[in-house]
Amino acid sequence: METEEQIEKFVNGIINKTQASRIAKLANIPFGFLFLDKPPEITRPTLPDFRNTQQAVPLSTDFYDTLEDINNKIEWYRDFLKKEDIFNKLDFVGRVDYKISEPEYVAQNIAKSIGFNIETDLDSFKEESVYFKNLVTRFENLGILIFQNSIVKNNTKKPLSVNEFRGFAITDDYAPAVFINTKDSKSAQIFTLLHEVAHLWIGKEGVSNWPDNDNAMEAFCNDVAAHFLMPNDMFKQKWQKERERFPNSDIYDTINVISRKFKVSRLATTIKAVKLNLIASSYINSVKNQHNGQQSKKANTGGDPYRSYPLRNSTRLTKIILTQTINQHILISEAAKLLNLKSPSVMNLYSKMKDNI
Repeated sequence: METEEQIEKFVNGIINKTQASRIAKLANIPFGFLFLDKPPEITRPTLPDFRNTQQAVPLSTDFYDTLEDINNKIEWYRDFLKKEDIFNKLDFVGRVDYKISEPEYVAQNIAKSIGFNIETDLDSFKEESVYFKNLVTRFENLGILIFQNSIVKNNTKKPLSVNEFRGFAITDDYAPAVFINTKDSKSAQIFTLLHEVAHLWIGKEGVSNWPDNDNAMEAFCNDVAAHFLMPNDMFKQKWQKERERFPNSDIYDTINVISRKFKVSRLATTIKAVKLNLIASSYINSVKNQHNGQQSKKANTGGDPYRSYPLRNSTRLTKIILTQTINQHILISEAAKLLNLKSPSVMNLYSKMKDNI
């Protein structure tokens, strides 16, 4: 506890090195900035903000730190592709114009591109997490870097907020990327994944926070995700079958059953049912109130961090970085910086992943 003399010195701008270090850390600025005559202009990476501007929480330093980290990884990956002479433009980025395309067509095109048939493949995934992981793998195999995190880099003291953003997409022609806020429930992450992939298909990058959005572009991406995850005919068939089996059951019970079948959130299921005129629109608000702020039950529960590191840094990119490190094409210190790890952890991560690289 500071004495009155120390407080008076602090007020008068007289501080020691320890106090200065604490101030720099609290302000999230380099220590040297404290010795400048005036604060320097700090340029932040930017992305178009497609969130609902009336309800959106202002983007925080945590978001910008995350975006800067992802941009650094993309820049490294682009350089890697050039050096390896595999710098090929990916033709699905900006493949369609959302102003003249049908969401259902785009959804079908995405599914075809990753070899996914929901009618035959969906039932093979018993859990949402397995379904999500399979989709992520398919998209990464296509060339999309997918980052999954609920914290800033590897800092567990800096959790990301679902209320701020659920994800964002970066439409680089050679190294497109999607970020998923895993603070969200797994079923919501599945929808976010497809929403952000839709952004890549229309070639419009940005930060998103579905589903309550009146932006035409965001509405289009929501529709694409809904068509991919819940095709109209398949949805109506399962809905009607459930109502026929239990004609007197509560509508909310049907919503619960159908959401589990398609492994999407109750809110996404409700919106789909409303759009197909299966239920009244009034159900959306009541389900929405239950959905808002829903977060992953498995968030920050500990466990093996080495399982999280590849997900946070894109499994595809992590394998490349580790391979480049082992082959002595980059220093361990560079790999550690890219993966937000300490140098010894890089080698530990490689030992755990080497059989799958």
